Amino acid sequence: MHWYVLHIKSRREKFAILNLQRLGVEAFCPLIKNSKATDTGSQAGPEPFFPGYIFCKFDIGLQYRMVNYASGVVRVVGFGSTLAYVEEEIIESIKLRTKSGLVTFNPSSITIGQEVRIQEGPLKGFEAVFESYLKDSDRVALLLTNVSYQTRVIMDGGNIAVV
Repeated sequence: MHWYVLHIKSRREKFAILNLQRLGVEAFCPLIKNSKATDTGSQAGPEPFFPGYIFCKFDIGLQYRMVNYASGVVRVVGFGSTLAYVEEEIIESIKLRTKSGLVTFNPSSITIGQEVRIQEGPLKGFEAVFESYLKDSDRVALLLTNVSYQTRVIMDGGNIAVV
Protein backbone atom coordinates (compact mmCIF):
# COMPACT_ATOMS: atom_id res chain seq x y z
CA MET A 1 0.00 0.00 0.00
CA HIS A 2 1.12 3.54 -0.80
CA TRP A 3 0.19 7.00 0.41
CA TYR A 4 -1.72 8.84 -2.30
CA VAL A 5 -2.49 12.53 -2.67
CA LEU A 6 -6.18 13.42 -2.60
CA HIS A 7 -7.65 16.71 -3.83
CA ILE A 8 -10.26 17.74 -1.29
CA LYS A 9 -13.18 20.15 -1.53
CA SER A 10 -12.21 23.64 -0.42
CA ARG A 11 -11.69 23.85 3.37
CA ARG A 12 -13.19 20.37 3.88
CA GLU A 13 -10.04 18.50 4.97
CA LYS A 14 -11.44 17.45 8.38
CA PHE A 15 -14.73 16.35 6.85
CA ALA A 16 -12.96 14.24 4.20
CA ILE A 17 -10.61 12.67 6.75
CA LEU A 18 -13.52 11.64 8.99
CA ASN A 19 -15.32 10.06 6.02
CA LEU A 20 -12.18 8.21 4.89
CA GLN A 21 -11.55 6.93 8.42
CA ARG A 22 -15.14 5.64 8.55
CA LEU A 23 -14.31 3.69 5.38
CA GLY A 24 -11.34 2.11 7.15
CA VAL A 25 -8.46 3.90 5.41
CA GLU A 26 -5.72 5.97 7.00
CA ALA A 27 -5.74 9.68 6.14
CA PHE A 28 -3.29 12.41 7.13
CA CYS A 29 -3.49 16.19 6.87
CA PRO A 30 -0.42 18.00 8.28
CA LEU A 31 -1.32 21.27 9.97
CA ILE A 32 0.64 24.47 10.56
CA LYS A 33 0.07 27.47 12.81
CA ASN A 34 -2.27 29.98 11.21
CA SER A 35 -0.58 33.37 11.21
CA LYS A 36 -3.53 35.32 9.78
CA ALA A 37 -5.70 37.33 12.12
CA THR A 38 -9.47 37.09 11.73
CA ASP A 39 -11.82 40.07 11.30
CA THR A 40 -12.29 40.20 15.07
CA GLY A 41 -8.54 40.45 15.63
CA SER A 42 -8.24 37.01 17.19
CA GLN A 43 -6.04 34.22 15.90
CA ALA A 44 -7.72 31.47 13.91
CA GLY A 45 -6.92 27.80 14.52
CA PRO A 46 -4.37 25.69 12.66
CA GLU A 47 -4.55 25.45 8.88
CA PRO A 48 -3.54 22.69 6.46
CA PHE A 49 0.09 22.71 5.36
CA PHE A 50 -1.15 21.76 1.88
CA PRO A 51 -4.55 23.50 1.57
CA GLY A 52 -7.00 21.46 -0.50
CA TYR A 53 -4.95 18.26 -0.31
CA ILE A 54 -4.52 15.38 2.12
CA PHE A 55 -2.62 12.10 2.09
CA CYS A 56 -4.40 8.76 2.21
CA LYS A 57 -2.94 5.25 2.55
CA PHE A 58 -4.97 2.58 0.81
CA ASP A 59 -4.83 -0.45 -1.47
CA ILE A 60 -5.28 0.93 -4.97
CA GLY A 61 -6.66 -2.33 -6.35
CA LEU A 62 -9.29 -2.83 -3.66
CA GLN A 63 -10.16 0.64 -2.37
CA TYR A 64 -9.63 3.13 -5.22
CA ARG A 65 -13.32 3.65 -6.10
CA MET A 66 -14.34 3.87 -2.45
CA VAL A 67 -11.67 6.53 -1.74
CA ASN A 68 -12.09 8.47 -5.00
CA TYR A 69 -15.84 8.84 -4.42
CA ALA A 70 -15.76 9.41 -0.66
CA SER A 71 -17.69 12.41 0.58
CA GLY A 72 -15.44 15.48 0.59
CA VAL A 73 -12.95 14.07 -1.92
CA VAL A 74 -12.72 15.72 -5.34
CA ARG A 75 -10.39 13.07 -6.78
CA VAL A 76 -7.25 11.05 -6.28
CA VAL A 77 -4.51 13.22 -7.83
CA GLY A 78 -2.84 11.78 -10.87
CA PHE A 79 -0.70 12.66 -13.84
CA GLY A 80 -2.38 11.12 -16.85
CA SER A 81 -3.06 7.52 -15.92
CA THR A 82 -0.44 7.50 -13.12
CA LEU A 83 -1.71 8.31 -9.63
CA ALA A 84 0.42 10.62 -7.44
CA TYR A 85 1.80 8.63 -4.54
CA VAL A 86 4.15 9.67 -1.76
CA GLU A 87 6.85 7.49 -0.26
CA GLU A 88 6.28 6.27 3.30
CA GLU A 89 9.56 7.95 4.39
CA ILE A 90 8.26 11.38 3.40
CA ILE A 91 5.03 10.94 5.37
CA GLU A 92 7.01 9.67 8.37
CA SER A 93 9.37 12.65 8.08
CA ILE A 94 6.40 15.03 8.22
CA LYS A 95 4.91 13.12 11.16
CA LEU A 96 8.25 13.30 13.04
CA ARG A 97 8.17 17.09 12.68
CA THR A 98 4.69 17.22 14.20
CA LYS A 99 4.42 18.50 17.76
CA SER A 100 1.10 19.16 19.49
CA GLY A 101 -0.68 18.47 16.20
CA LEU A 102 1.30 21.06 14.22
CA VAL A 103 4.24 20.65 11.85
CA THR A 104 7.13 22.51 13.46
CA PHE A 105 10.46 23.77 12.27
CA ASN A 106 13.47 24.53 14.39
CA PRO A 107 15.04 27.65 12.88
CA SER A 108 18.79 27.43 12.78
CA SER A 109 21.38 30.11 12.81
CA ILE A 110 21.57 30.39 9.03
CA THR A 111 22.14 34.00 7.99
CA ILE A 112 21.15 35.89 4.87
CA GLY A 113 23.64 35.31 2.06
CA GLN A 114 24.99 32.05 3.53
CA GLU A 115 25.45 29.15 1.11
CA VAL A 116 23.31 26.09 1.82
CA ARG A 117 22.75 22.69 0.23
CA ILE A 118 19.28 21.25 -0.28
CA GLN A 119 19.10 17.91 1.56
CA GLU A 120 15.73 16.50 0.50
CA GLY A 121 13.19 16.64 -2.29
CA PRO A 122 13.45 17.06 -6.04
CA LEU A 123 16.19 19.71 -5.71
CA LYS A 124 18.34 17.50 -3.44
CA GLY A 125 22.04 18.23 -3.89
CA PHE A 126 21.56 21.71 -5.35
CA GLU A 127 23.42 24.58 -3.72
CA ALA A 128 21.67 27.85 -3.02
CA VAL A 129 22.09 31.15 -1.23
CA PHE A 130 19.87 31.64 1.84
CA GLU A 131 17.57 34.63 1.28
CA SER A 132 15.11 34.67 4.22
CA TYR A 133 12.81 32.86 6.60
CA LEU A 134 9.19 33.40 5.58
CA LYS A 135 7.13 35.10 8.28
CA ASP A 136 5.19 32.72 10.58
CA SER A 137 6.17 29.72 8.49
CA ASP A 138 8.63 26.83 8.43
CA ARG A 139 9.47 27.71 4.86
CA VAL A 140 12.50 29.57 3.59
CA ALA A 141 13.36 31.51 0.45
CA LEU A 142 16.54 30.47 -1.39
CA LEU A 143 18.33 31.63 -4.51
CA LEU A 144 19.45 28.63 -6.57
CA THR A 145 23.00 29.00 -7.83
CA ASN A 146 23.40 25.78 -9.84
CA VAL A 147 21.59 27.07 -12.89
CA SER A 148 22.63 29.59 -15.53
CA TYR A 149 20.57 32.26 -13.79
CA GLN A 150 19.46 32.73 -10.22
CA THR A 151 15.92 31.79 -9.39
CA ARG A 152 14.02 32.13 -6.10
CA VAL A 153 12.74 28.92 -4.50
CA ILE A 154 10.44 28.55 -1.47
CA MET A 155 10.80 25.32 0.53
CA ASP A 156 10.69 23.70 3.94
CA GLY A 157 13.58 25.09 6.00
CA GLY A 158 14.27 21.64 7.44
CA ASN A 159 15.49 20.51 4.04
CA ILE A 160 18.61 22.65 3.94
CA ALA A 161 22.05 22.51 5.53
CA VAL A 162 24.96 24.93 5.60
CA VAL A 163 27.65 24.12 3.01
